[in-house]
Amino acid sequence: MPVLCQRYLFNSHRKYYVARMLEIGRLDTQIMALMDTGVTASLKSSKILDTLEKRCRDKNLNR
Repeated sequence: MPVLCQRYLFNSHRKYYVARMLEIGRLDTQIMALMDTGVTASLKSSKILDTLEKRCRDKNLNR
């Protein structure tokens, strides 16, 4: 897994996380929707991490 992916996958601090995602242009509507739903913060970060982890994996497989 590339270092860039690791950097935001394993940092659960949301402000840093969102800033990193915006910085690398990967914050999309699906992730925003997960953040805006009424679920608990821990569930949110878990879902978002799962989504990002899958994207990192998919991206690496497509290289």
